[in-house]
Amino acid sequence: MLSDLRFAFRTLLKNPMVTIVAVVTLALGIGVNATMFSCVEALLLRPFPYQDPERIVVVREENPGQGFTANSITYANFVDWRDANRSFTRMAAFGGNSFNLSASDAEPEQVSGAQISAGTFELLGKTPVVGRTFTEDEDRPGAPRVVMLSEVLWRNRFNADRGIVGRTILLNGDTYSVVGVMPLGFEFPSEAKLWTPLAMSATGNRGNHSFSAMGRLKSGVSIERAQSDLASIAKRLETQYPETNKGWTVSIVTLHEEVGGQYRAPLYIFMGAVGFVLLIACANVANILLARATTRGREIAIRAALGASRGRIIRQLLAESVIIALAGGALGVVVAKVFLKLVVAGTPPTRPFWMIFAVDNLTLLYMLGLCLVTGVLFGLAPALQASSPMLHEALKEGGRGAGTGASRQRLRSGLVIAEVGLSLVLLVGAALMVQSFFRLQNVDPGFDRVNVLTMRLVLSGKTYDSVPARAAFYRQLVTAVAELPGVKVASVANNIPLSGSSNSSGFVVEGRAVEVGQYRNAAVRSVSADYFKAVGMPVRRGRSFTAQEPWDSSRVAVINASMAERFWPSGGDPIGKRIAFAGDTTANRWLTVIGIVDDVKMRRVTAPPENQFYVPYTKMAWRTMSLAIKTNGEPASLAPSVRAAVRAIDPNMPVFNVSSMQELYEFSMWDRRLYGWLFTAFGAIALVLAAVGLYSLIAYMVVQRTREIGVRMALGAKRADVVKLVLGRGMRLTAFGLVAGAAAALGVTRVIKGLLFGVNAADPLIFLAVAALLACVAVLASVVPALRASRVDPLVALRHE
Repeated sequence: MLSDLRFAFRTLLKNPMVTIVAVVTLALGIGVNATMFSCVEALLLRPFPYQDPERIVVVREENPGQGFTANSITYANFVDWRDANRSFTRMAAFGGNSFNLSASDAEPEQVSGAQISAGTFELLGKTPVVGRTFTEDEDRPGAPRVVMLSEVLWRNRFNADRGIVGRTILLNGDTYSVVGVMPLGFEFPSEAKLWTPLAMSATGNRGNHSFSAMGRLKSGVSIERAQSDLASIAKRLETQYPETNKGWTVSIVTLHEEVGGQYRAPLYIFMGAVGFVLLIACANVANILLARATTRGREIAIRAALGASRGRIIRQLLAESVIIALAGGALGVVVAKVFLKLVVAGTPPTRPFWMIFAVDNLTLLYMLGLCLVTGVLFGLAPALQASSPMLHEALKEGGRGAGTGASRQRLRSGLVIAEVGLSLVLLVGAALMVQSFFRLQNVDPGFDRVNVLTMRLVLSGKTYDSVPARAAFYRQLVTAVAELPGVKVASVANNIPLSGSSNSSGFVVEGRAVEVGQYRNAAVRSVSADYFKAVGMPVRRGRSFTAQEPWDSSRVAVINASMAERFWPSGGDPIGKRIAFAGDTTANRWLTVIGIVDDVKMRRVTAPPENQFYVPYTKMAWRTMSLAIKTNGEPASLAPSVRAAVRAIDPNMPVFNVSSMQELYEFSMWDRRLYGWLFTAFGAIALVLAAVGLYSLIAYMVVQRTREIGVRMALGAKRADVVKLVLGRGMRLTAFGLVAGAAAALGVTRVIKGLLFGVNAADPLIFLAVAALLACVAVLASVVPALRASRVDPLVALRHE
C-alpha cells in the first residue's frame, strides 16, 4: 500500500494541471456538503449542553379548534402540571424579558434576560460559578427580589468581583439582591445575561399564554406516557376553568424538535441539493480520470503483461483517486469555512447560545468519510475500464484505439449527460427560490417602510406602576420627539409590524352569542392617535382617533379589513358596531368601531391575514412600547437626537432595538433570502462544473479524432463542417441531459414547494429559461474545441499518432 501511495503521488505530480482541476472540483463538492452538514449538526444533531439532554422535553399548549398549535403556556396551568404530574423529576417555566440596568457610576443599559421558575438550572444540570441558584421561597409572589448574573455581565459590568453576592443592583427601577453568577457561555434560553424568579411577575390569568415550559422525564418514562399524564391534568383543568381552558390540551416534543423542527425540511432539501453538486463533481473527475486512463493504456498493458493482476492495477488507480479526494477534502475545509461565514451572516444574531456553526470534529469526520466514498465512487469506473485494456493494441508503438472503445465513449457521454441533468435540477430550484423571494418583496405589508425609525423602551420602577402615569410619559415623549428637526410624525405602539413581538386577546361582537372558551382571537395594538400616519396606514373607511379622544371617556377601536370582512360580510358595515375583550364583564366594556385600516403583516410577510384591532394607548399603556417615527430623511441619523429626548424626560431610560422599518422588513425574510442565495450558489457551482465537464469531453474527443478530422478535411470538408460536427456532438449530449434533468426537476420541485411563495413549482417559463441558459453554456463550452478542431492541418493530422 505504501508503494502504491508513493507511486500515486509521483504520477499525480507529473500531471499538475489535471490534478489541480480534479482537486478543486472535488473541493467545491465536498466543501458545500460540509457546510450543510454543519448546519444540520448545529440544528438537529449536536447534543445540548445540559445534563442528560435526551430526557429534557418541551411542553406546549394547543387548542386546534381555535387554530393554536405549539402555543406558549400559561403560568397558572404550569403550576398545576408541576404539582400534579407523575412523569417528571422536575418541571420549569421561563420567559424572555428585557431589563434596564442602572447605576450611579455608569450609563443605564438595556440587558436581555429571562424570568425562570425555581429549579430551572437544576433541571438543566447547571451550577453557578459564584453563589447559588434561586430557592423555592424566592420564587413566590411578594418574595424579596433576587437576581442571578451571567459571567459575561459579571465581568464586563462588575469587574468579576467575587463579592458581588449579597450586593444590590437596580433593575427596572427596583432593587435586586445578587445571589449567584452562572458560568461563561451559559445564556439560557437565548442570549440571556441575567435571570430573575418568574413567580414575582407571573400572572395567574389562565388565558395569558406568555411563557415556555420544559420538563426532565423520569427514568424509563416515554414522551407518550408523559403527554398522556399532562393531558389528563389538562382535561381536569378544562372542567374546572371552562372559560379559559376549554379546548386546550398539552403537547410534548424533544428539544431538537422544538428548536430545529421548523428547519428540518429545508435542511434535508439543501442536503439533497449539495448531494447533487457532489455527484456532478464526481462525474467531472471521473471523466477526467477516464481520459487520463486512456493515455496510460500502454503503461497499464505493460504492467498486465509483466504479471500484474487486475486487482493490483485497480488498487493502484484507486490509490490515486483517494489521494485526489483527500486533497479535495483538505481544500474543502477552506470552502466550508467560507460558506459557513456567509450562512452565519445571513441568519439572525439572536440564536440560542449553544447553536454554533463551525467545522468541528464531527464535520471533519463526515468530510473524511465523504473523501473515502467519493474517491472510490469517481475512481472505480475509470479503474475498471483501464485495467482491462486490449493488450495487443496497447503494446503496439503508436497503436490507436487503446481505451477509445465505444463502451468508454458511452460512459464518458453518460457522465456529461448526468452533469447537465443535475445542473438543470439545481438551477431550476435556484430560479424558483429567487423568484419566490422577489415575489415576497413585492407583497404589500400594509405599511410604509420608507423613512420610518423605530425603537423600543421599557418604563421601569414604581413611578410607572399605573396606566395613567405610563400614558403621561408617552404623551410627553411623543410631543418632544415630534418637535425634533427632521421628524414628520411621532407615535407610540405596544407592537410594531414585523418586530417579532405581538399580543393577542379573545374578543366578542355585540349581539353574537359565543360559547364559553370559544372566543375568537385578535391581535391587539395599543397606539397613539398619529400612529397610522407615522407608519403609512391610511384609514379606508371611517376615521382614526382624534388627538383628544384617547384622553376623554370615549371607548373606541379601529379594526383591520380582514376582521371587518369576517364578522360583517356581504356588505355589512362595522362602523358604529361594538366589540369587547373576552372576559371583560364591566358595565363600560364595549368599544365602538370608528374606522377600518388595511391588513398589516405583523409577524411574517408570508403569514395569512389575522384579526387586528387598535385601541388608544391611554387605555392600555404598557410598560414596554415602541416609538414609530416618520422622518424627512435617513432614519438612522435621527436616532441620537431621539435618544437624547428620552433621556431628557427620564435619565435612567435606555432605548434598544433601534432600526428602520425597512430593516425590520428585510430581516423578516432572512430565511427566504438565505434559501435563495444558497440554491443560487449551488446552482452556479453546478453550472460551472457541468461546463467544465462538457468542455473536457469535447476537447478530449477532438484530440482522439484528430486523424479522422484530418481525413475529412483532406477529402474536402470545410472548417464550418468541422465546427458543426464538434458542436453537434456537444449539443446532442446537452439535449439528452436537458430532457433527463427536466423530468427529474418536475419531481424534485414538488419537494421544495413548501419553501416557495407565489410561484408555481412547475413554472414552464422557468424551465425554459434554465434550459436555454444551459444550452448557451454548452455552446460556449463546445465552441473553443470546435474552433481548435477546424484549424487542424490535414498533413499533420494524417501523421497523428
